[in-house]
Amino acid sequence: VETLVRSFEDPAVDVVTWGSDSFDDLGHFKRVWSPPASRKSKVLSCDEVLERFLKGSSSEWSHYLPIAHLSAVRRALAEKVERSATGRQFLPMNPDYTSAFQWLAHGGKVACLADALVVYSTKQHSNGRAIMLKLPSSASFFKELKSKNSIGYDRIPVKAMTIPGAILNDFVKMQELVGGRLARHAVDMPRLYRAIYASISSALKEGVDMSDELNAWHAALGAEPLAVRQQVVACGKPTKRKSGLAAVAKHLESLIKGCWKKHLLRLPEWRHASAMNYIQSKKQDFIAKKTAGAER
Repeated sequence: VETLVRSFEDPAVDVVTWGSDSFDDLGHFKRVWSPPASRKSKVLSCDEVLERFLKGSSSEWSHYLPIAHLSAVRRALAEKVERSATGRQFLPMNPDYTSAFQWLAHGGKVACLADALVVYSTKQHSNGRAIMLKLPSSASFFKELKSKNSIGYDRIPVKAMTIPGAILNDFVKMQELVGGRLARHAVDMPRLYRAIYASISSALKEGVDMSDELNAWHAALGAEPLAVRQQVVACGKPTKRKSGLAAVAKHLESLIKGCWKKHLLRLPEWRHASAMNYIQSKKQDFIAKKTAGAER
């Protein structure tokens, strides 16, 4: 709370967003991933945040985009959104993103904190993962929305449900509803195709049948102008997850190509049995630092 209050001392800052740690329990070993140590806190204009969102990769803009569950917003800005054309903060399909787009449309500056103020307890249960893996719970999600999954791609050319596509689809919807600042920032079409392709490839590696989505991607790209097609980097044909010796060989190949750098840059914590155990450890560290500071 002290950190957030200090961030809002700048009257130009309307939104504060912060990082998150992730308790990864999907593999053989439980571990906590933290943001890179090189990440720095900074204050950006809403236009700068939108530019980074539309031009950069998710690993780049995730630090700057003020998604709802990792952000705090001034009451005045929230009330301004509620008086706008949409009439509310959160709209489907991705309410944590539609709210962010509205804050960026009506706000001044965003304070982006490098520190992680929360930790995700698991990746096992999330709408995004369920949709990517086509799990039964994803059908329940759309049923609760009283909508078909076309709500995730009715404004973009690739007629297939993917999380990157759905987020950019929501951005286009917000452009139509809100206009103004959002309308001045165009979707980067080559980036849209690359992001959707990467999502399809990830699902294929998990053993999911993505033939319909892949066909939709190729059909949409084939209808694009030559300039767009030329900018979409040839990613190679996605392959299904390998097993046995083939999987071992693929893993070694990835290590040789430099994937190990990710582990060195983010330095995972291996010593915590659960997310709550990690939180208690962080709490003790915080108290120790406060006590040491008071003694000095």
